[in-house]
Amino acid sequence: MSNLMETRRSAHVLVVAWVFVVVFFLLDLLIPPDIASGTAYVIVVFILARYGRYDQLPLIACTTMALVVVDTFISGPQFVDWPILSNRIMTLMAIGISAALLLQQQQLREQDKTRDILFRNLLDSAPDAMVIVNERGHIELANKQVEALFGYKKSDLIGRPIEVLMPERFAQAHVGSRNGYFASPVTRSMGQNIDLRALKQNGQEFPVEISLSPLETDQGLLVSAAIRDVSERREADAKFRNLLDSAPDAMVIVGDNGEIVLANKQTESVFGYSQDELVGQPIEILMPKRFQGKHAHHRQSFFVTPIVREMGRNLELFGQKKTGQEFPVEISLSPLETKEGLLVSAAIRDITERKDKEVELNRYAQQLESKNQELEQFAYIASHDLQEPMRTVSSFAGLLLDEYRGQLDQNADTYLQYISDSSQRMTLLIKGLLDYSRIGSQSTLSLVKCDDLLSELRQDLEVIIVEQHATVRHSGLPELVTYGNELRQLLQNLLSNAIKFHKPGCPPEVTVSATKHEAFWQFTVQDNGIGIDPLYQDRVFMIFHRLHTTDEYEGTGIGLAHCKKIVELLGGTLWLDSEPGVGSQFHFTVPDRSAEYRPPVTPLETVT
Repeated sequence: MSNLMETRRSAHVLVVAWVFVVVFFLLDLLIPPDIASGTAYVIVVFILARYGRYDQLPLIACTTMALVVVDTFISGPQFVDWPILSNRIMTLMAIGISAALLLQQQQLREQDKTRDILFRNLLDSAPDAMVIVNERGHIELANKQVEALFGYKKSDLIGRPIEVLMPERFAQAHVGSRNGYFASPVTRSMGQNIDLRALKQNGQEFPVEISLSPLETDQGLLVSAAIRDVSERREADAKFRNLLDSAPDAMVIVGDNGEIVLANKQTESVFGYSQDELVGQPIEILMPKRFQGKHAHHRQSFFVTPIVREMGRNLELFGQKKTGQEFPVEISLSPLETKEGLLVSAAIRDITERKDKEVELNRYAQQLESKNQELEQFAYIASHDLQEPMRTVSSFAGLLLDEYRGQLDQNADTYLQYISDSSQRMTLLIKGLLDYSRIGSQSTLSLVKCDDLLSELRQDLEVIIVEQHATVRHSGLPELVTYGNELRQLLQNLLSNAIKFHKPGCPPEVTVSATKHEAFWQFTVQDNGIGIDPLYQDRVFMIFHRLHTTDEYEGTGIGLAHCKKIVELLGGTLWLDSEPGVGSQFHFTVPDRSAEYRPPVTPLETVT
């Protein structure tokens, strides 16, 4: 409807314009030629411009100029003199110049309109809500994002004060801030370090960040305000702070300038500073002065090559409380990529309690080592010193039996036999105890060919193997670097036990095998003997612990205790799988110590 009315009005303007042209032409014919009545055509030009009919303006201007020329000569050339001619020339110039100026003005308006449309389109394409404000604080322009963010229509905001978009409690103070900004306008951000709030049309408040930019225009100074809703970011920041505060260690976030950006609650409890006291301070505030000078260089080096790592590994690191008290710490560093640039998260742990316990454990370890040395020395001395009197008792008991057997009564013979047997067992026990105390005293690494070692052990045990009709199998055993003498004694004890504890009437069968794992070999000594009840499998490795009487199976109860101690010396583990009446499998692990081995130097090599 409006377009139709506009079309009709435009048509009426043209009709009126042509009517005026005809009337002015007739008047010009009636009025003497020396009067500049033709300038009335300028009125028609301005009428067309006033009503926006610039498309018809050139035609009307050319037509009227032609009519001026026609009117000049219609009365006959003989009446045209120089004053009349100059009058007409000025009339033509007035019509032409006015038309040209009006057309130029229209072109400039079209350009301004195009720029205005472009500016509005650019404003609407901005990701943030954009508001243009004049010096009186009134809104001149707003983009589509303002509608989406605040709930107002753009037309409802034009001409209203900018304070309509903020909570009332901030409005009065904002007027002074706004006037101050117009006094010294510079591009800057607002709300990065303070809590700025905006107000929707429905009364809902939300946090924002604002960027201000001055705009110099023909209408004076304007200010562009880019408003961003940071609700999600604030929620994320709150979650991050909560996570940070829930961390068990003191957490400090540091910028590339070495200043603390954020600190959690544990930092307050560990160092004694409040969060407000730490933010903006150099990280060196948390360390003793003697380390502060060097730390700046280390910090800059980390920012050059930021990787997750522990700080000061194998070094003693210390923190310093607000009171000046120093304490040992462990620090883990992690880079954080953010919009503001690279930050570093430092997790700081107070290890005072651990250090105290380490000192205490070291003291206990030293005491334990000292006690073990004393016990080993005592066992060695006791067993060594007891050997001689036990040999004497055993010898004299044997002499009495040889010379006086049958000469005394039967009880005396029995008692002497008990003395002889007990002294012999005691001698074996003392020897076993002496061997036990010597385990590891002269350990040396060597390259051991285990198949050759087993072949030698078979020769050493040949007597018992033949007596018991035993079979010992082995093949494919490894070559490895270990304590050769101890490994020999270990395998000898396990083989002896496997042959000794056989089932009556069943020849012993023993198999020795080995399996390679990552950094160690697992050996297995398997037999078909009497087996061990699961209730007693943990007790068989205890020294002097026996499951059978000496009448059933000879022994002192030290052999498997020897094995356990030897395996621990080798750096492995010993365990047992067994089923009564079926047999046993003794497993032990031996690490290959090739990295520690240094082959013996021959005299020729020494000379070379």
